[in-house]
Amino acid sequence: MLQWRNLLRSLNAVGKQSEAFEKHQISGEQIMDWNYVALIAITVSLLFVLIQRTDPRRRRLSIAVVILCLLVIRHNSFLKSDLHEETLIAFILGLLLSGIFWLLIGRYNPVDTDDDIQVLGMDD
Repeated sequence: MLQWRNLLRSLNAVGKQSEAFEKHQISGEQIMDWNYVALIAITVSLLFVLIQRTDPRRRRLSIAVVILCLLVIRHNSFLKSDLHEETLIAFILGLLLSGIFWLLIGRYNPVDTDDDIQVLGMDD
């Protein structure tokens, strides 16, 4: 029973937040959606790290998958017409995060090809 009360309280709080958001939209003020920015920045950085850490022979396939994912993100931002600035900021942050990953880790630990990878088993 206590869980239901907490759930109802949280839903009520979300409702109040959305009402406050709508009041700001009606008054003409723009509110930056930082949760969306963080989510898309992390997603974009993970997609670019995926490209960086993929086997060179399979990199074209991973680039195609990443481009498809980025097009879905772009389409989502156009469906919600007020998220253009947030998407641009998130994309730039994602590029910066993946660049930092490459500087700190990727440059010193390049990806090997499948032939160079050795798997050690119980007998080795």
